[in-house]
Amino acid sequence: MKRISIFILSIIICITFILPMNAMGYTYPDNYKWEYSHDKGSSSYFNVNINNIYYDIDIYDDIPTPKYSVYARFAKTKGDTLKFPETIFFKGRNFKVNEIVIDDSNTGRHYGKWKMPYKNVIIPDSVERADFQCAKFTKIEKIYVPKKTQVLNGLSDYPKLKVIIDKNNPYIKMKNGAVYSKNGKKLLSLVNSKKTYKVSKGTKKIDFFGVKKLEKVYLPASLKTISFNAFGRCRNLKTVKINNKTQKIGICAFEKCTSLERIDLPKNLEGIGYSAFMDCYALKEFVIPKKVKKIKFWTFKNCAELSRVKIESQERSPKIEDTAFENTAEGIEFIVKNQKVANQLKEQLSQNKKGVKKAKILIGDKVVYDNINCKSKKFQKAYDIITTQNGIKYRFFNDGDSFSNSIQNDIIDILLKSKKIEIPNTVNYRNKIYKIDSVKFDDYVNPKSAKTCEKLIADDFYELINIHKWNSLKEIKATNIKYLFENIVSCDELKKMYVSGTSDCECFISNISQNKHLKNITLKNIDVIANESINECKNLKTIILSGKVGYIQKKAICKCDNLKVIKIQTKNKIQMQKKAFIDVPESCKIYVKNKAMKKAVEKAGFKGKVIIMK
Repeated sequence: MKRISIFILSIIICITFILPMNAMGYTYPDNYKWEYSHDKGSSSYFNVNINNIYYDIDIYDDIPTPKYSVYARFAKTKGDTLKFPETIFFKGRNFKVNEIVIDDSNTGRHYGKWKMPYKNVIIPDSVERADFQCAKFTKIEKIYVPKKTQVLNGLSDYPKLKVIIDKNNPYIKMKNGAVYSKNGKKLLSLVNSKKTYKVSKGTKKIDFFGVKKLEKVYLPASLKTISFNAFGRCRNLKTVKINNKTQKIGICAFEKCTSLERIDLPKNLEGIGYSAFMDCYALKEFVIPKKVKKIKFWTFKNCAELSRVKIESQERSPKIEDTAFENTAEGIEFIVKNQKVANQLKEQLSQNKKGVKKAKILIGDKVVYDNINCKSKKFQKAYDIITTQNGIKYRFFNDGDSFSNSIQNDIIDILLKSKKIEIPNTVNYRNKIYKIDSVKFDDYVNPKSAKTCEKLIADDFYELINIHKWNSLKEIKATNIKYLFENIVSCDELKKMYVSGTSDCECFISNISQNKHLKNITLKNIDVIANESINECKNLKTIILSGKVGYIQKKAICKCDNLKVIKIQTKNKIQMQKKAFIDVPESCKIYVKNKAMKKAVEKAGFKGKVIIMK
């Protein structure tokens, strides 16, 4: 009886747990579909099984020209050759396959790293982007790439792989054992990579990450910026030879390079992005060049072996943000040039809420300060604290060690009924002042202030996102945004918007859309204006770009039919995708500072008049 009872209990457990897991997407029956609506007239379908290839399909039928996007996610077909189709038939319509992305992170469900037992992969003519970063090809020998494919990633660590790119492809080419852009300025993917790689001369951007075999890399003089996540997750990377002309290391550039012990930085380096060396567990020493003014949050987080940091500046200590040295070695030593820098550094390290433990500051071999600790206090429980003060709801994140003074401290709701709201940067909680880093309305929360607020002012935040259907809002002024300004949607009375990033120019702009009466947008010091960032703002007349602008992606401005003027007031060189301005109406006039910028705008697809300002 006991064995029968155990058997019955096992069946109940299977019914209770395994079947719901199937429903949630952990395993998929044939033709499993999950649908949800973005908004009226648009819908998405995940994991649509058509002939044993799974797709994600986004359909937008509520715009004058119906639009769709189709992503081939993963395949379970038989045979040695995987040939993705150019079109699929779904819900009575034919759709082109736009992209191939082998991905295990879509919508939060875990697919696992799919083993793909194919010798040959054929990409159809319709595909512009193919990313195999999360695929695991066990037998791959050849990949055929058509002439329309512009982006090709994730082909490293396959020793027998041969990449065959159509000779008429104007976007990418094979060069020096890797996939480069046609002009040779961007390195997209290593192919059957070796332990050592020398990046080709003329390369200005590296766009790959997660290369397993790579241990040593040489970077050319043309590479002035090591871009976002360029070497992230290269877990065997031990040595990086950086040229003297490199000026900036981007966000997460060497994140999770767990074998990296030492990196020699050029004297002219000016900036290091946040999280640049996070989780580099083996990193032991670091020299901060004298032009670096700030060590940002999470720069060296979890670098457990980091025990010696040398600061080259004789004028001042770089600013040390909270969490910059979190979970580094206990007793970490900072070597400085003089007492002035030592005093400044001690003040910052001891004021941080999270950071060093029993740190030392030395001038040469002499210890001038000892046993420096950050202000962290321990709490027994780990949970989020929600509190409302003066009409604003805050969320504090407690990670079991201390309340975070980092990006987890959010403003999540504003209850104020006022025409003008200036968002506070700090809040007093438990008799202490905490910095609020983010303004984040989860899932497009529509706060009570949305009914009355006409002007919203925010300064010095990590991110400001999800301002959705603030029905009275007429103006947004957001300054010194450190990272993300996103999802400003359907604010029907909004007419004016000013957004500026910090002087480091790391702000990312995305999804300013469906704001019916928005007329003027000014953007300053913006690193990335993402694909379809300024979208369906039917009455938008003027866009001004000033300060530093880094990168304008494909169709960054689209479906703004009444746009009259774009002023690009920056002189710095802006990286633009070929179709960055293709959807800007021809009647619009674009004003630029010089001939080089004019040529770049025209190459980016603009067919109207480009005027050089005097």
